[in-house]
Amino acid sequence: VDAVMVGRAAYEQPFAWAQVDELLLGAEPRAEQPKPSAVVRGLMPYADAQLASGQRLWAVARHLVKLLQGVPGAREWRHQLCRAETQRDAGMEVLERAASELEALGY
Repeated sequence: VDAVMVGRAAYEQPFAWAQVDELLLGAEPRAEQPKPSAVVRGLMPYADAQLASGQRLWAVARHLVKLLQGVPGAREWRHQLCRAETQRDAGMEVLERAASELEALGY
């Protein structure tokens, strides 16, 4: 049960858990933590392949909703991303816009 709760917490707040290996296991610190915009851009090839196979973008994009929390602009960013849920023809432009907005915010 504990592992499930840790997994859920990591899914809900991924960047809060970015240093867990360093803190608990004494792992070497990363030179730089990945930025949320890099996470979105890294997911784009997978999302593109899913769209090509007939999946809706929301099947992938919904996992990004919790990526940004507790910082200025996060609520509006999530709201924009969630519009993909209601758009059956939402395409890669949604993720491109999401990554660009994060970069503009400095994330």
